[in-house]
Amino acid sequence: MASYSNHPRYYEDILAHPEVSDWELKIYKKLLPNNLKNLVDIGCGTGDFLEDAKKIFPQVLGLELNDYAVKKCKEKKIPVKKRNALKTGLPSNFFDVVRAAELLEHFQDAEKFIKECKRILKKNGYLVLHIPSQWSAFYPITNFWDDYTHVRPYTKRGITRLLSDFQITTIYIHGYTVGRNVFESMLGKIIGKYIPFTWFVIGEKITN
Repeated sequence: MASYSNHPRYYEDILAHPEVSDWELKIYKKLLPNNLKNLVDIGCGTGDFLEDAKKIFPQVLGLELNDYAVKKCKEKKIPVKKRNALKTGLPSNFFDVVRAAELLEHFQDAEKFIKECKRILKKNGYLVLHIPSQWSAFYPITNFWDDYTHVRPYTKRGITRLLSDFQITTIYIHGYTVGRNVFESMLGKIIGKYIPFTWFVIGEKITN
């Protein structure tokens, strides 16, 4: 079961960070094969990442439960479905990339979510996650617990063990911290090297 909000202000109060999307797509180009065809973004929010992902993926799809966010995706002409992340209804072994940013921390049972991600991934497909770290609960500004739908943060060891239990090999993990302004962004680059707010993880599905 996932904890989420259907209130329209939930996404209105979340700041967009286009610099993170740019950085993420550069990592795709550097680390992933150049023949990937499709990507699904589970918990896609208002579709900001998918707007950029459309430039390099022939097919993209967003899944989202929040009605306001679904509406915004449709306004941006982004393919979106209102679906439960634990029961997506999507075909098995279908996607080259399954992405979930700031979503895993909303689940009481993370194993069910990872199992569903693995099911819809092709063999040798990639699971991409952004997950608040254990240190996010100690940040004085934008604390992990400021989001009332959060359940738990993750350590680097915890997330790699979770993926490994489902035969998903972690091929890249990097910690980072973003800011709300130029000063915070500069400070975040320093802090993020030692006590990052978020883990960025890429895992490869090695078995069906």
